[in-house]
Amino acid sequence: MRTVKKEDTTILTVQMILIIIGLIANIVGLFISFTADTSAYEKETYILTSIAFLSIISYCLVGYRKKDRRYYLWTIYAFTASIMCRGIAPYETVNATAMYFLIFGLTLVFAERLNRKRESVLVLNAIVLLVAIRTIESLLIYRGFETTSTVQRVFWQFSSVSSLILIITLAIIHITRWNRGSYAKDAGESTITRE
Repeated sequence: MRTVKKEDTTILTVQMILIIIGLIANIVGLFISFTADTSAYEKETYILTSIAFLSIISYCLVGYRKKDRRYYLWTIYAFTASIMCRGIAPYETVNATAMYFLIFGLTLVFAERLNRKRESVLVLNAIVLLVAIRTIESLLIYRGFETTSTVQRVFWQFSSVSSLILIITLAIIHITRWNRGSYAKDAGESTITRE
C-alpha cells in the first residue's frame, strides 16, 4: 500500500474541509429554499451544486487513483451544470448572467484542455477569478427572496460561496493530477494516458 506524502495529506485535508463546508451549506440552502418556497431555479441550483459536491466525493473515493480523466470530467461537468442553472435564473442581473455564461463557456474549454498544462492553468485561473468576483458580488448584494429570517439570509449568503469552493477544489484536483502524472507527457497531445 502506497503511503501519502505529507504535502499531499495537507492538500487532501484542505479539500475535505472545503467539500464538507460547501456540501453542508448547500444542503441547508436547499432546505431553506423549500421552506421559503423560492423559485424552481433556486432549488435546481442547490440540487445541481450538491451533485457537484457528491461527484467530488466520488472522485476522491474512486477516481483519484485513475489516470483516466472521465472521473474528473464528471466533477467538472457537474460544476458546469450548476453554473448554467445559476446563469438562466430570472432573478439574476444581466451582469451576473453574463458572468455565469462566461464561466460556463470557460469551464467547457478547461474540460477539453486538461492535458495541456499551460492552457488549462490559464483558463482555470480565469475561471477562479470570475467565480471569486461573482461570489463577492453576490455576498454584497442580497437578492431579497420571500424570507424575512436572518438565519435564512445568512445561509443564502453563505451558500453563495459554494461555487468558489467547488472551483478551488477542482483546481486543487487539477494540480494534484499534474503532479501525479495523470496527463499525457507531451503537452501538445490531445489524448490522456490510461492505466
